[in-house]
Amino acid sequence: VLSCEPDSRVVKDVVLRQRVLDAGYRWEDKHKETGLKMRVVPPEAKDDKPFYMAVNELSWHDWHFGDILGKYARPRGNDAKPADFSVDDFAWYIYNGGATGADEFRGSPGKPGPYVRYPAWLNRISFETIVRALEECQMRLPTEAEWLRASLLRTSPPESKSLEGLAWFAANRYKPDPRSSEAPYLHLPTDMAKPANPLGFLNIYGNVRELLSDGRVLGGDCASQPFECLSVTPVTPRELPKMWVGVRPVRDP
Repeated sequence: VLSCEPDSRVVKDVVLRQRVLDAGYRWEDKHKETGLKMRVVPPEAKDDKPFYMAVNELSWHDWHFGDILGKYARPRGNDAKPADFSVDDFAWYIYNGGATGADEFRGSPGKPGPYVRYPAWLNRISFETIVRALEECQMRLPTEAEWLRASLLRTSPPESKSLEGLAWFAANRYKPDPRSSEAPYLHLPTDMAKPANPLGFLNIYGNVRELLSDGRVLGGDCASQPFECLSVTPVTPRELPKMWVGVRPVRDP
């Protein structure tokens, strides 16, 4: 158990705080099998049931070095080719000339690098494999209704003009490469996340589109415009490059 009651610095709205308390479950917990930090999402309507959702999207490190999730990602190394990857984050950029070495953007179990917490973009990994991996950890993908409840897009979405302070999206995803003032690089580390949404979830707008239980995605990504990040209309992964899709798992109390 990480915290029984909502942190007032995170869940600032008194009405939301009371809804979380009324749900009857501790606010923040650590998932037993994977160690993921999860927070409770309270009911919105009478028939809704509370559930836990991961604070962050699953990272490259979660997939590759997790005791359970790790076996669902193929090994990778500096001599590997992009076609060898099933769960990915920066490889597409690295192998397109964006960096001089893969290790610069990755750590290892014994030597975590500064970028191991980047969200894992699901590249060449099937929907069925993702579902199976989560089920083995007693987790699952959220339904559309659950994701919308956690994101608050349906009830109290942020304004487009405030999105830059809340999300990584098309307007702010590039920053200067420290080795060259002329070269941009994609900057999306979840350990440098934007502020949490009013229910306490990080990077829920923009960053990577999040996969739903029916195979569609919501939330926009780092190449999205504000209206895409704040849209309540899901799209299918076929409508966008697969590498822009990530996972934010949920579990029942």
